[in-house]
Amino acid sequence: MKRGKLLRLTAICLAFYGCVLAACLYGYTVFIQHQMANQISHALEDVAAQSRLVLCQEVEANQQLLQGVAQQIVSVGADQPEAGVRSLMPLVKMYGFKRMGIAAADGTAFTTDNRVIQVGQRDFFLAAMENEKVLTAPVKDSTDGMWINVYAVPLVENQEPVGVLFAVYSTRQFRTLLDVPSFQGKGYSYVIESDGTIVVSQNNIYENLFQMLPAVSERNLQAVEVMQKDMARGGSGMVEFERDGRRYGYYMPLGINDWYLLNVVPSEVLEARTAPVLGANHLLIGILVVSFLAGAAVLSGTRARQKRRLMELAYADPLTGGYNFAKFCQEADEQLKQPHGKLACVVLDLQNFKRINSIFGVEEGNRVLRQVWSVWLSSIRTGEVAARRTADHFVALWKYDDPAQLETRAEEVAQVLLDVSQDANRPNVMPAIGVYELEEKDFEWEKVYNQALTASKMVRTRQGFCAFYDQAMRDATRELQQIESRLDGAFLNREFIPYYQPKFGPDGTTVTGAEALVRWNCDGTLIPPGRFIPLCEQNGWIARLDDYMLEAVVRQQTAWRKQGRAIVPVSVNLSRARLYQKDYAIRCREMFQQAGLPPWAVQFEVTESAAVENVENMRDVIRQLHQAGFRVLVDDFGTGYSSMASLKDLSFDILKLDKSFVDEIGNSRGDKIIRFTIELAKSLGMSVTAEGVEQEQQFLFLKERGCDDFQGYYFAKPLAAQAFEQLLRPEKEGEQ
Repeated sequence: MKRGKLLRLTAICLAFYGCVLAACLYGYTVFIQHQMANQISHALEDVAAQSRLVLCQEVEANQQLLQGVAQQIVSVGADQPEAGVRSLMPLVKMYGFKRMGIAAADGTAFTTDNRVIQVGQRDFFLAAMENEKVLTAPVKDSTDGMWINVYAVPLVENQEPVGVLFAVYSTRQFRTLLDVPSFQGKGYSYVIESDGTIVVSQNNIYENLFQMLPAVSERNLQAVEVMQKDMARGGSGMVEFERDGRRYGYYMPLGINDWYLLNVVPSEVLEARTAPVLGANHLLIGILVVSFLAGAAVLSGTRARQKRRLMELAYADPLTGGYNFAKFCQEADEQLKQPHGKLACVVLDLQNFKRINSIFGVEEGNRVLRQVWSVWLSSIRTGEVAARRTADHFVALWKYDDPAQLETRAEEVAQVLLDVSQDANRPNVMPAIGVYELEEKDFEWEKVYNQALTASKMVRTRQGFCAFYDQAMRDATRELQQIESRLDGAFLNREFIPYYQPKFGPDGTTVTGAEALVRWNCDGTLIPPGRFIPLCEQNGWIARLDDYMLEAVVRQQTAWRKQGRAIVPVSVNLSRARLYQKDYAIRCREMFQQAGLPPWAVQFEVTESAAVENVENMRDVIRQLHQAGFRVLVDDFGTGYSSMASLKDLSFDILKLDKSFVDEIGNSRGDKIIRFTIELAKSLGMSVTAEGVEQEQQFLFLKERGCDDFQGYYFAKPLAAQAFEQLLRPEKEGEQ
């Protein structure tokens, strides 16, 4: 009996335990499913937030650009839209618009593709004339049938709209912004209006999503009703629907018009991670208590791993495996909550990185970015954060006690990056590091990042690799933007003028030549070249400036010759951009033939650094210029790292001693270097011009050492054409 009772009791206990175990596992299974659903929702929300940030930044940047341009147009006169359109042409290519245009108050619009159209009844024009910023839904372009969106802002004069500035933006570019890999490349996004109309789609479908989904399956009606209800109150949330299988979608308002961002991912991508957990639960139903406890521990660990994986999908940079910008902002906020000293946002921008992709390919470019990330991450100390933002932009939060520490760290990181680039035998990717020192009120990381990025852009106009954001930089940035916006008009209105720096012979009185130096006559004020030439180099207009100055000098030389003056050789700059144009010498020869001017009347100056950067191309250009009858000068000789090599490999006609050499006259070592350089040049058949001569003792020293020509303030400052021509003697009969 006792044995039977014990068996029955054991059976009852086992049955009870089995029921309890089954109930516990079932309840735990439901709990796990609920938690996984929450994780899925959070992961989708985080990815959607990143996509929303990218879209909003693009729209805000374009609207700010148009507003800035609109102010410039109004400042020079909005009553001439046809003339104002010409200043928009560089912006179309620079910012990726299909076209831009200016519409007068009557709706007549002039566009950058030379069209005159009537937009008076179009929605964007009417809204802009009501003093609104506009971004339209997609429409088909009447020129090529492609889907486009239109940005528009009013032209406001005396607080009243007098016209509209608009820009046509390819909807495909919005799709490109959304085409960011997520969830192993299987996630994708829509932008829809609150009524369900698709605004941006990866498959070029612009129908109504709320009508499409019920047509696929009636079970989608519930998901549509939930989205409609949430969107009516401006809310966000997650739904599950059927379309080529089950899918999860997370929607949130964009803050642009009444548009919503909808991020979609196939259910199997996320649910695949929960299947092992659920399978383990079912298996554990028939296991003893000990197995149950062990299984519970396994489930707990699995859940933690799944959470970490979901967080990686939302916060990991797919290229480097490190933090993305969303995770950076989160971690930076956490650091602000901790006791800390001074903090700075530091941005690394790789100048000319596109050269790597264009020359070696995208795969090599990605390899370089991973190497840069390794260097960037290694610079991080305890309590600091680093991430890759986009493309070749990296960001970090650094601690410091003194700003000098930040500059030292930045320069050290830059030098390591340069060494990595040189060791890999690749073109130098010049690092530019911008620093923004945080204040207690700083909490908008996007704004802080942009200010540090602005500082990094200023590195190109300064020495070193680091720049700090300050009020002066803010003012300088605004000034550079104003100058850049007027550059195209300066070319069209011929505001650039040559000034002539005379060259004198050994007697100190005979003019033997001149160097043409560019000046910008902007509304009666002469702007020095240091303020606009770097901009021309950045936006690709330096070759245009070269052509402009060459044509101006040829015209002036021709005019002086017709006046009966004995012209002397005038040298003009030859920029790096011309080293890649095979027919440049032929074009110059044809220009001189048409002007009836001998080729010796103009000489070409090449800086030593440009010459040694690409010796093969430079050798070809010099040979072709020589064949056309021109002479070539090497300028700034002695300032580069390969001075002797440049003389050995390239057959220059004239060597120009840099001012830094001339300033060393009186120093025994400097005197020896100058004497040796002059003797070397003479032995190679070159004549020597000394520039930067400012004192009589410098002139006498160089004259005794055999210099052929002299240039500098000791003789004359750069002169306008009218003043320089007074130095030219009348041409004698039969003189060439």
